[in-house]
Amino acid sequence: QLSIDIERTLNHRYTEQDADRSTAVLTNDTGRRYLAPESLLIKTSGSAGQSFAAFLNNGMYMRHSGTCNDGVGKGLSGGRIIVKNPGGGADDKTGNVLIGNFALFGATGGELFVVGQAGDRFGVRNSGAVAVVEGVGDFCCEYMTNGAIVNIGVYGKGFGNGMSGGNAYQYDESGDIIKRCSQDSVKAISLADRSGLNESLNESFTESLKKGQEVALLYHLTQHVKATGSAKVQSMLDNWQTTRQNFYVLIHLALFNYQCSELL
Repeated sequence: QLSIDIERTLNHRYTEQDADRSTAVLTNDTGRRYLAPESLLIKTSGSAGQSFAAFLNNGMYMRHSGTCNDGVGKGLSGGRIIVKNPGGGADDKTGNVLIGNFALFGATGGELFVVGQAGDRFGVRNSGAVAVVEGVGDFCCEYMTNGAIVNIGVYGKGFGNGMSGGNAYQYDESGDIIKRCSQDSVKAISLADRSGLNESLNESFTESLKKGQEVALLYHLTQHVKATGSAKVQSMLDNWQTTRQNFYVLIHLALFNYQCSELL
């Protein structure tokens, strides 16, 4: 509701003189007014209910310490969401679930950084948001059409199911993501190892693809550390030459087949 009220105020109630007087109000090339980055900071704690930070807009910054129910960042169109562990929790790999199912459902922009794990269908129908998370459930990136999702923790079945756009990055020391991702929708490619790719990708495409994806991945991880102070991700960055050996990028098959059309 707050996002809607801000949008109405800036674009339907503000005059040009009002906008000119405010250093926090910017205007894009289409004439839409929006808040400058981090103009509004909202801090919360405890247990958040359904759809925390749904429809968050430009310039809004929501930082939550605690857990959230389903639908975090649903319809996100701008701004930034941070969810951190308030302390405690379990020591096992799946014991730090902070947010529920279908986070970023239908998001078109903005950022989400979770210092902990998410439930099922993380990033479902995402069409523009960027997120870094430390574990997901089943069907991560389902029906995603754009944006970027970085997962550095556990994952379930159906990763990339129905995905037709955007990029997903998975940290996986076992390399099982190659076989466990949705074979009908995406192809998992190691950023460091070209084994098994010689027959399907030419060398120049492989190298340019990996270099570009690695630059993007490093940027997302760096932003995660700046926003959250995650010790886990900082350690990964500090040991990047080792870390990169275990990162995979999931490319949707439409793009993969287009780039390799001569092989079809």
